[in-house]
Amino acid sequence: MNVLSNQELQQALADIPEWKQVDDKIERTYELESFPRAVGFVNAIAVYADSKDHHPDIFVHGKEVTLTLTTWSEKAITDLDIEVAKYFDFLNED
Repeated sequence: MNVLSNQELQQALADIPEWKQVDDKIERTYELESFPRAVGFVNAIAVYADSKDHHPDIFVHGKEVTLTLTTWSEKAITDLDIEVAKYFDFLNED
């Protein structure tokens, strides 16, 4: 995994515009149709995140799910954070 420079990060975020940089993390809030759908989305996230050994901070509030990603071992945003964020967006497309 590679730590992203500011320029690389801005280029990567252009591909996932709903994700925003917050200090040394990236974050996005999804709004699902219902609370059960939000919990189902979180369960799908958990399975994928565990397979990648890269776990987001997850906050659920009703039908909203907020995800925060960073690479703790690097204390920075890496290409793995971007890869995982893109997959989470894919999970939410249906």
